[in-house]
Amino acid sequence: MRKAWLIFAGLGTALAGVCIITCVGDASVAPVFDAGLVDGSNSTDSGGSGDASSCANRTVDEIGGVFVNINGMDSAQCGSATSPCQTIQAGVNQAKVLTRKTVFVARGTYKETVTLNAAITIMGGWDTISGKWIPACGADLINAVKIQMPDAANVAIKADFNGAATLRYLSVIGKTAAPTPGQSVYGVFAHNCSLSFESVSVNVGPGGVGGDGDAGATGGIGGIKCVTGVGATGKTGSVGNGADGGSFDPTGYVGTNGSVGVKDSLPGDTGSCTAKCGGNEFTTCKPNTVNCSASNGCVNKLAGCGGGPGEPGIGGSGGGASIGVFGWDATFSLSGGSFIGGAAGNGGNGGKGGSGGMGGAGASENEGCAQCINGNSCASVGNMTAAVGGQGGAGGPGGIGGGGSGGPSYGLYAGGQKALITVVTAPLFQHGNAGMGGTPSGSPGATGDRFPP
Repeated sequence: MRKAWLIFAGLGTALAGVCIITCVGDASVAPVFDAGLVDGSNSTDSGGSGDASSCANRTVDEIGGVFVNINGMDSAQCGSATSPCQTIQAGVNQAKVLTRKTVFVARGTYKETVTLNAAITIMGGWDTISGKWIPACGADLINAVKIQMPDAANVAIKADFNGAATLRYLSVIGKTAAPTPGQSVYGVFAHNCSLSFESVSVNVGPGGVGGDGDAGATGGIGGIKCVTGVGATGKTGSVGNGADGGSFDPTGYVGTNGSVGVKDSLPGDTGSCTAKCGGNEFTTCKPNTVNCSASNGCVNKLAGCGGGPGEPGIGGSGGGASIGVFGWDATFSLSGGSFIGGAAGNGGNGGKGGSGGMGGAGASENEGCAQCINGNSCASVGNMTAAVGGQGGAGGPGGIGGGGSGGPSYGLYAGGQKALITVVTAPLFQHGNAGMGGTPSGSPGATGDRFPP
């Protein structure tokens, strides 16, 4: 008996427009769509080739196929069983030019990004012995041929064309190098096309950690002659907002950066001033005192100026995603295998605000004694001892930048208005840890074995 599950998600949510059709031969092997990690006890098949004898009986099509061997050589004429290409990409290109349907790939690890741009099948699971193409069976069926993401790339297989292609008996693995800051990684990236996965293992590795924001610049040093104050330190700037969660679009996952710290720190207050004239101490530094008395002295501006406020810190950048298979407006057919997302990148921390500038030292001058004249102005008479203005207060530190968003981890993600998933034989789905939001207040990433669930 055949059973089918049909799920339509309404518009206006993260599930907008996604349609999942699952058709299997028996309800006992229906896909396990529970939350969290899947144990996969009944989720892989023997590679779709039947028993061991039927696997051993597989043969290549020397007329209708193009051949790839890690020990071959790429050239304009490569691709025969006896003169194979060296890279899978060269084989795909030859198949497109020669209108061949299948690229047969021999055992090896192919470190390249393969761009699928034609309706062909890439088939692993082959050995070559004395020039003969022999099927690999058992565990080697999937593991014999590995497509590894290059260290400088973030995708192992990319398909963006209006057509249908098939991946069969392949292992897709992440790169050996660490991802760059905030980099999202994808084992398979598909847009606006149809892909069939037949006994394919995808294990992509971790996404990049978001970069920390840069610290703000230090405030300027205060001057030496300002109207007096009390020399207090300026107000510290306010913290920037943490990042909201990232989003998905046809380009993949888009992380969110924290905001710049708020630029509302203040300069330090000016220093106080103490000057002596004829043995009398004056603590007033106002050059044009109004309604002063004979005992109210007037001296020049000698106090140190307050330091400038620090600049705000820059927000941390978002962490990268780790997604086994990503599709946007793509159609997927799944037959066994496994789809595993790695640990997502944490969001970067917000940058520290810049330190406030140092307060200026007060001037040290001998500018003569000042006294009131006519009750409303000052004039210099006699000699005044050296008057030193107090140092201005330091400027306030800039605000700390907000933390970046954490990246998500999915075994498989299908988005867009035309996404369609057909499960023939239930695969194993797994996800890694979501990225934590950067401090302060960055949003954590999401996780799921697959999206939609």
